[in-house]
Amino acid sequence: MRADASLDLQINNVVTSFVLGRKLSPQWGIGVSIDHYESRIKAYGGANINAIATLSGDTLEYNTDETNSLRQTLYSELTASNWGLRFGTTFQLPAEKASFELDFNVMPRLEYSGPMEAVYHKLPDNDTIMENFLYGYTETIKETLSDADKPRIEMRLPSSMRATLSWKPGAVITFNYTRYFSPFSFIVDTKDKRYEVFLEMMDAFRLGFNFQWFQIGGGIILAREGMITEDKELNEVKTEDAWYPVPVFSTGFIIPIGDYVRTEWVLLAVPAPVLKAAVTFVF
Repeated sequence: MRADASLDLQINNVVTSFVLGRKLSPQWGIGVSIDHYESRIKAYGGANINAIATLSGDTLEYNTDETNSLRQTLYSELTASNWGLRFGTTFQLPAEKASFELDFNVMPRLEYSGPMEAVYHKLPDNDTIMENFLYGYTETIKETLSDADKPRIEMRLPSSMRATLSWKPGAVITFNYTRYFSPFSFIVDTKDKRYEVFLEMMDAFRLGFNFQWFQIGGGIILAREGMITEDKELNEVKTEDAWYPVPVFSTGFIIPIGDYVRTEWVLLAVPAPVLKAAVTFVF
């Protein structure tokens, strides 16, 4: 018997920010942002089990058609929401030729909930091994998992501090240093085991060039990536990790709509292709 398993995840996140700022002097300002995070996960997992057996000279192979299939599938659409907080300050030199910004991100944990449906095939309970082998069929079971049987799924977003220096000789040249205080992690917790995939980012450096309608930048993140597996029955914890620098490259453009609306599109090309779209309303 041999099993091949796979899991397909589609994660969509929407962040809505409510921002207030105030100038304490012509050069000094402060601000706070309350962020609402909405996340949706579509998960499709499957396992193909191929089995063949020979008994008393007779050979039976499973998975040849739907009547003796051993395929297992799990489908789920999960949602989560929570609140985050950002606050910071900025200081500008006269004529806005240079500025310094310092801000802090307090990021939330997102715990997902929603229905999970499983379709799996198994050997009939009422037959003996010999009867099942001779007739060679399996049962198809469809069920919605109860809350007690569902795995707990959680995503933790990293909190951080960021310092930014900007110089404006023409185009805006920015240098960012970011210090992360917690890892980004994705956790699946079942009755028997707990799996945690994490990316622990320590320090990040980025240099960017912002033109009137176009921006481009790149940098590096010092990070540790790995996986923690906990076997609750055996009380064993196994950690696999590796330290390495993560290159970052992004580009994007800004399209204003009137005097009070601005749309921004950013493509993060490295380390992963991610498209971020933002719409800003300025009062």
